[in-house]
Amino acid sequence: MYKLNDFDLLIFLRQFRVLLSSGYSIADSLDLISKHISGSRFKTYLLSAHQDLKSGESLYDALFGRDHHPFPESMARCFQSMPQRDHQLELTIRSLEENYRIRTELVQSPFSLVPRIGVTLLCALLLIFIFFVGVIPMFEGIFSGFGQGLPALTQFFFDVSLFVRRYWFLVLLIIAAVYYLILSKKVKLGFNDADLYYIFSLMLGQLKSSANIKQMLSWAGDSLDNRRLEKRLHSVLRGVENGKTLSESFRHATYFPLFVTDVIALAEKKGDLKPAMEEIVSYYSIKKEWDLRVRIGPIIAVIFLIAIIIVTLYLPIFQMAAVIG
Repeated sequence: MYKLNDFDLLIFLRQFRVLLSSGYSIADSLDLISKHISGSRFKTYLLSAHQDLKSGESLYDALFGRDHHPFPESMARCFQSMPQRDHQLELTIRSLEENYRIRTELVQSPFSLVPRIGVTLLCALLLIFIFFVGVIPMFEGIFSGFGQGLPALTQFFFDVSLFVRRYWFLVLLIIAAVYYLILSKKVKLGFNDADLYYIFSLMLGQLKSSANIKQMLSWAGDSLDNRRLEKRLHSVLRGVENGKTLSESFRHATYFPLFVTDVIALAEKKGDLKPAMEEIVSYYSIKKEWDLRVRIGPIIAVIFLIAIIIVTLYLPIFQMAAVIG
């Protein structure tokens, strides 16, 4: 079964919530939504779910009970863990709607098109490797018959190229090791700003729905498709369940900035967590826009380095032209 994208899920949840708040039953809401859907597969699926509800099945079983449903597993977990009656069901759907609104916003942002820092760094290192192995040797062959000394910087890059070609396996091993350390988070770079904005926006939405801290953490963790983020939030939840404060739990979960733990610790002293969450969300809604610059940094650095190398490779030609002139 195909999976709905975040935008389609957002539209579905928004229609579902509006109909429920207008007094329609769950079954009638699904029936009305199906009549205004252009996609035939999803229309058929909702009609089938409508019939299942009419026959007495629960909403969870009707929407997610089949092996190949069109919804993300994170959404299924949320429906399974949250209340599904009357006003509480509307709050659940409202929370999910806010979740997919944020996800859609992040996907539409410019930095969503740029790979994560680990990928950009790998591409940058491989590009440099290819340049030293494939491009510089061609210039070395051209300049071998010049019969005069090369500029020091040009000779330096030729020597580096020779080293890379001679010990290419070692260079590739170093590149692989650097990428592995970043990808496996052995080097603790933490979550990027967009991740933090998304996580705390989810939690703020739960607090506004009058959820307690444990419900907030559980729901936010269940609604994530990113396993690393989900694991860290559940680690925070376990800390709270074991009697730690929320700020202590975030601190022991690692990867979260000190700014987050300090703001939450201050809020705990005041006894009101919601303003702290609003401050964190506001802070990262601005800061996440800088994430693009961090991601494209390695590519920009490589382009700048290659430009310097190219100019250096043409120095002997400029030098010869000056002598002839």
